[in-house]
Amino acid sequence: MRVRVCLAFVLVFGTLSHSASAAALQVSPVTIELPATAATTQLTLHNLGDTPVNAQIRVYQWTQQAGADQLTPSTDVVASPPAATLDPHQDYTVRLVRVSKQPVMAEETYRLLVDELPSAPTADNTASNIRFVVRYSVPVFFIPANTAAKLTWTAAVSNGHLSVSLQNDGTQHVRVSRLNVEGPSGMNVSFGEGLVGYVLPHSIMRWISQSATKGLAAGAPLNITAEGNNGPIGAKAVLQTGNN
Repeated sequence: MRVRVCLAFVLVFGTLSHSASAAALQVSPVTIELPATAATTQLTLHNLGDTPVNAQIRVYQWTQQAGADQLTPSTDVVASPPAATLDPHQDYTVRLVRVSKQPVMAEETYRLLVDELPSAPTADNTASNIRFVVRYSVPVFFIPANTAAKLTWTAAVSNGHLSVSLQNDGTQHVRVSRLNVEGPSGMNVSFGEGLVGYVLPHSIMRWISQSATKGLAAGAPLNITAEGNNGPIGAKAVLQTGNN
């Protein structure tokens, strides 16, 4: 499940109209990183609106397979309470608890999903309006000491688009933002100025450029730059034989 830094998806209910009511629910923090010895932490829900907000909170174990995120309901980490009603302009604290008695031997990764649930229609919220209902997907990491990412970059052209893959053979996740690739003849491909995704330990992820990339041949040298957990990332890659 791939999203921006807070990993928030906006789901639209209703029909197109002349007006829209923005979602009132906000969540903080947007990323949770805990030492392996930690058992609990807190998340704060904020209702910025003028009407009550109903929220649902769920925890999923997060893995990556074949370059895609996989979410499985978690029994090792739970949210308490799993649902809440926030009065207007109210903050609400949710506890995140690791209930498993097994010690954290390797980095554990979860996603905390917070959904604003649709409310009943009101005079100001009718079928003539667009209602925005927000889902936040917050990454949660339990990190043992002495862990580190170990990264290998590869690139290819797939159906005319530049495909960049990052394999993490290390023991800690890497957060990737501001991913950019430079090639010969002034070629420059940006994958976005913000967060482009995470690569979990012993996993691989791939990103494909939105625009077609022309003039690249197998063997072309590439410079890859990005921002990671601990600062800038720089790497070199050679364009692999792809599907032009």
